[in-house]
Amino acid sequence: MMLLLLTSVLGYELKTAVGTSVFIMTFTALTGSLSHFAIGGMPDLFLLVLCILFTFLFARIAAVFANKADPKLLNRLTGVILFSAGSCYASRKVGSIFTEIFLDFTPVLYYNKG
Repeated sequence: MMLLLLTSVLGYELKTAVGTSVFIMTFTALTGSLSHFAIGGMPDLFLLVLCILFTFLFARIAAVFANKADPKLLNRLTGVILFSAGSCYASRKVGSIFTEIFLDFTPVLYYNKG
């Protein structure tokens, strides 16, 4: 959502908008994770280190690709990725709503024995 606002409303170039969005979200995620850890939700340290290493590795690969790619291609790829993610999210929400509706209205027979 922030990327959409930065590019559409504020007119940022895509690379600048992505960098700004990532910079802001870093601090948002950091404060959220630190508060979660303080409450008592400490993760498996091996998996945490593994996630950090893969994040650095693939961020570097993505940066190299983004610097070599045409801005028009980046805009289209960003649109496709955001549309796909939104579609997956929406379909899961719609699916769960239909499931709740059908489970709530399933006829159930109650027998009163007394």
